[in-house]
Amino acid sequence: MPKRKLRSRPVPPLGWTTRGIILRDKDADTIRILVARVIDIRVDDTWAPEVHKTKIKGEKAKGLKAKAFLDALVEKIGPDVVVSIPPGDESLAPDFGKSSTLSRLVGSMWMADGREVRVVVINAGHAEQTKEDLLELLRKEQTP
Repeated sequence: MPKRKLRSRPVPPLGWTTRGIILRDKDADTIRILVARVIDIRVDDTWAPEVHKTKIKGEKAKGLKAKAFLDALVEKIGPDVVVSIPPGDESLAPDFGKSSTLSRLVGSMWMADGREVRVVVINAGHAEQTKEDLLELLRKEQTP
């Protein structure tokens, strides 16, 4: 059964939603942006194959292909983005609490053309919406 295409959510009003400039993508679901300082954003609801530190056969190659897709997208559209970081359980404070993982802030990101990054990457087949879906896909590709 074919997967249903995702649609972008509207860009939220500015709050701790801010504009940024993409400096580089580390892989297809972690993007380094410049705001007032450089931060890494883990794109929410997006699970792309890893580029570094993976033990799953073929995952690095898929991760590099996904990263190349995002590189080309940024080259075409430009590095300007809008980023929204939810506060987690606490009110917005210097400590982002549950909005932080592995030295990255978890949030949503929209390209300059209004498309949501997670939607573009997932619809292009370079990421999944859940970690379980990604692991299932990688397992299927290992089965002869």
